Amino acid sequence: MGDYGASVCIYDSMTGPCTVWLRPEAAKLIGVLPRLKGRGRMFRDGLTSNPLYTFWVGVREEAGLPGFRIHDCRHS
Repeated sequence: MGDYGASVCIYDSMTGPCTVWLRPEAAKLIGVLPRLKGRGRMFRDGLTSNPLYTFWVGVREEAGLPGFRIHDCRHS
C-alpha cells in the first residue's frame, strides 16, 4: 500500500461506511487542524453543503483555481 498508514473512517458515505487511507502528508495536516472542544471531530455536526461550498469557493478563488471542484481533490 505504499506510504499509507493512517486512515479516516467515513460512516455516512453515499455507499455506506468506508475507510479512506491517508498518505503521511495528509495525516500530518489533519493532525494539526483545530478540533471542537471535547470532541474528536474536525467539523461540527449538521454541517450542510451550503457553508462548505461557500468556504470552498473562497479557497479556490484565493488559490487562483476558479473551476476546481472539491471532488477533483480525489484525483490527486
